[in-house]
Amino acid sequence: MKKNKIRQFYAIGMAWFLLAGVGILFSGCDQLQAMLGIGGEEEGEEEGEDDEAIAYKSYYVKATGNDNSAGTKTAPLATVTAALQKLAADYAAVSPAWPNEESGGIVILGTVNAKQIDITGAGYPHIVLAGGSGAAAGTLALSEAAADYLLMVREGASVSLRNITLKGWNTGGGSAAGFVRVGILGTNTADGTLRLESGAVVKDNNTEGTNGSGVVVYHGHFIMEEGSEISGNTGTIYGGGVYVHYGATFTMNGGTIKGNKAGNGSYGGGGGVFVGGGTFTMNGGTISGNTATNSGGGVWLDSTATFSKTGGIIYGNDDDDVLKNTATNGHAVYVATTPATSYDTTLGETDNYPPTP
Repeated sequence: MKKNKIRQFYAIGMAWFLLAGVGILFSGCDQLQAMLGIGGEEEGEEEGEDDEAIAYKSYYVKATGNDNSAGTKTAPLATVTAALQKLAADYAAVSPAWPNEESGGIVILGTVNAKQIDITGAGYPHIVLAGGSGAAAGTLALSEAAADYLLMVREGASVSLRNITLKGWNTGGGSAAGFVRVGILGTNTADGTLRLESGAVVKDNNTEGTNGSGVVVYHGHFIMEEGSEISGNTGTIYGGGVYVHYGATFTMNGGTIKGNKAGNGSYGGGGGVFVGGGTFTMNGGTISGNTATNSGGGVWLDSTATFSKTGGIIYGNDDDDVLKNTATNGHAVYVATTPATSYDTTLGETDNYPPTP
């Protein structure tokens, strides 16, 4: 009798010991996986903001993807065009029940080469082009000089760039005007809108024999927000960073336009921004380190352009070599009136334009 009780006690004790061991094993799985480098996030990815949160409906694009796949993070598409087609089908299937103010998202994982991505307003919701989080942050790169452009926001379209780099063509020649475009030259259709949000970068494009290199706004609206950037673009005539055509608008609420160049020899104006009869409103941000071979290192304004500055900084030749904009005439701002007006020194946060008496 006594031996039976001892055996029962021993059996119960062993059972508790085994259960406790299993509990410890499972509770330590995450730590063990982390030590061994298995499980959790996929290799090459880091934790970051939830990519799914960028839009009501999102599709993923990766260079090694397949356009016949589902477009999920684990089964991505290969092209932005395929993602746009899927969003158009989704939008048509639920419109007008698609939630108001909600976006369709395209998430770029790693570097994807592309050309001539056209987004129109008809048949699409607001589109967000974004990069993946952490190490998967995305870059869309112009695949060839002859491709003409990388992204065009056409009539009626509304597009935001967020946490993504758009990289131009800067070797062995150059692309045509503006590898990122809003509207089409010579058209008078419904306005499109492009917005650069935090983490959006448009950089490293060269153009030859034409106006505009980074962003060209032919028709419609272009907006820069805090944390966005346009840099390292070179054009042979006017508008290294941004070219604003007649009737178009550019609003700079924040961000930076830096290290761009306009001009070749005696030609060249608006290293940072060229406004040829359109409207430029500057509420914040910085324009620095840009160069024009002729006039308007920071900003070049046509005599018919509208320019309003209530904030932000346009650096002149009185700052250090990294920040200052440079040109033959008008290091900071050049106004092509008759006679012309040049602003060579820095226009700071409180230096409004038009100047107050």
